[in-house]
Amino acid sequence: SVSVLLGAQLLRAIGIGLIAYQGISYMQSLMPNQAGAAAALFANTANAGFLFASLSAGGWAQFFGYRSMFLVCAVLSVSGFALIQLQPKPR
Repeated sequence: SVSVLLGAQLLRAIGIGLIAYQGISYMQSLMPNQAGAAAALFANTANAGFLFASLSAGGWAQFFGYRSMFLVCAVLSVSGFALIQLQPKPR
């Protein structure tokens, strides 16, 4: 129903907002005296990432089926989390 879809979109928007905030904060901690440049770099790479992700996910789903994307997303999420944990902590 429409109300379920609207509720799901609200949860999705909150999730995207939290992730974007964390990404910009992390970039700014890597470039402490260049907050504007860090935000611009994050925004530009995020747009390029969204484009690449959309094209590659569509191609993957075309060849292997959309259900296999759940496994791909899980592997990429765990890999990304591990890579972030390996990064040196900003001062």
